[in-house]
Amino acid sequence: MLSGLAVAGLVATLLQHLTPTLAASVFAAALLLAAATAAWLARTLGCRDYRYRLRWDGQAWWLASGEQPELPVRVSVAMDLDHWLLLRAQRPGWRLAWRPLYLPLAEVAAQAHWPELRATLFSAGQA
Repeated sequence: MLSGLAVAGLVATLLQHLTPTLAASVFAAALLLAAATAAWLARTLGCRDYRYRLRWDGQAWWLASGEQPELPVRVSVAMDLDHWLLLRAQRPGWRLAWRPLYLPLAEVAAQAHWPELRATLFSAGQA
């Protein structure tokens, strides 16, 4: 979707330099087409709101989704913005067969456990 919007923006910029009066309507049409394509792809690919459960047992991280059994994962912090973290979960030893999963975490969701969660994430990765 982002690449489609980028192309639409480049085409609109080019058209604006060539024909300024036509550029706004062409950009609006390209943006509408990109949004419709993104919506169709999301529906076709079955994009859903997935809920994951991440658990630390003192030895390893475990990840579960819905009714699926827990799987051991290696967790690393991909992005740290103090009140928000982006975690990268990867199955150990499965380099190509299992793509990494990125999990956003917010301080608002963890509430009082946020300091302990951050400490565990950063110290458990070094163990």
